[in-house]
Amino acid sequence: MPKKLKIATMVSSEVPVPLPKNFPRAYASIPLAVEIANGMAEKKHTVHFFAPKDSKQEKYKLIKADFVSLDRNKIVNIKKTKSGTSWVTVSLFDQHLLSLIYKRSQKEKYDLIHLHGPIDRRCFPICELFPDIPVVYTMHDPLSINWRLDLHRFFKTKHQHLVSISNAQRRPDPKLNWAGTVYNGMDFSKYKFNPKPKDYLFYAGRILARKGVYEAIQVAKATNNKLLIAGDYFSQKHYWETKIKPNLGTKIKYVGFVTPKQLSVYYANAKASLMPIKWEEPFGLTFIESMAAGTPPISFDRGSASEVIKHGKSGFVVKTLTQMIKAVKNIDQIDRAECRKYAEEKFGIQKMVDEYEKVYYKILKKSKK
Repeated sequence: MPKKLKIATMVSSEVPVPLPKNFPRAYASIPLAVEIANGMAEKKHTVHFFAPKDSKQEKYKLIKADFVSLDRNKIVNIKKTKSGTSWVTVSLFDQHLLSLIYKRSQKEKYDLIHLHGPIDRRCFPICELFPDIPVVYTMHDPLSINWRLDLHRFFKTKHQHLVSISNAQRRPDPKLNWAGTVYNGMDFSKYKFNPKPKDYLFYAGRILARKGVYEAIQVAKATNNKLLIAGDYFSQKHYWETKIKPNLGTKIKYVGFVTPKQLSVYYANAKASLMPIKWEEPFGLTFIESMAAGTPPISFDRGSASEVIKHGKSGFVVKTLTQMIKAVKNIDQIDRAECRKYAEEKFGIQKMVDEYEKVYYKILKKSKK
């Protein structure tokens, strides 16, 4: 039997772990990192989660830094920092958290360090200094943006390993130091299956041009369906003001930035969810959130869509707006129970944790050669 591991992990100095209830924006890497840490602890591995001091311990052992998360910090107030420069402050505090890991590792002798993007590019230079400790980066961001790819190529070393959240994510450079692909997992108990939805379509996610929210509105209008839109519009206010807000009315409604509990209800009651993505989505948690309720997602064939959605069984993956309109009209062809079953089998929390454990052992075996 393989030995039990000592793992150090962290995500960000910006927010506490677990993610607070009713947190006003998306931060998907936090819940995923917490699930992985808890899962590894359940497998009897030693897991030290390094985080701001307003964080809470769960099944992992929490190692608190001596500062409040920057999103709540009144001394270092990143909310007052000029737009576009707050990342400098966050980067410094992230590097401070990482330095705490390496200091503690002198005593604990961690087998590996697991970091979650976008922490990777903030920590490359520090990790370079300690080649004896393998580092695992879960890549939550796309590599299709050139400067990200350039950084990964420049700082590429044998002891820094990348985990992709879809095979599609690797396309910009399959030759990076990939250790495996592990699909994101989700707690399906938080999503109630609904075999008999109401008569509306649903969009959930950030309201950005690349997410195709305007296209979702076009599909709803073309099929004479009601559309509910949930998400924050703060990142692209011009897009909201010019493309989305003018189309709101009795059939196209904005329901705000909703809590996870509210989100599960909206998904469960929708007859389909629309994801007209116009970029290379690395994974798309909205896909599995929708399928968890038995609600088939309909997505453009970009990024991970064809890996996550089983076309014709759990939803539809299409090429054009015309095909998406047709898919909405044929949505009754999807068995909602099969949709949920497929998602549970492929994207459960335990499966994700098991796959990460395999990656850990693979990396350690490779490191000993």
